[in-house]
Amino acid sequence: MVSAHEIMVGSAYGNKTISAALSNATDGDTIIVTDGTYTENPNVYIGNLTIRSQNGAASTAVVATASNDHVFYVWADNVTIN
Repeated sequence: MVSAHEIMVGSAYGNKTISAALSNATDGDTIIVTDGTYTENPNVYIGNLTIRSQNGAASTAVVATASNDHVFYVWADNVTIN
């Protein structure tokens, strides 16, 4: 049985972007995004995944690289973004 992991995102961690954390994530993991603004378009291909802000929406923003583009592309089932 594989256990889920918490993967931290932020300047103080190995994963500086959400996309980098997604590259290291597996089914069932939780990605915790620290305070700040992240300009990227993460592609989510892993199911049963949670991506959440460490301190809420007032402290963390994810902005699309291009203003006319979606921020997240979710290609998997059971993905929670909070």
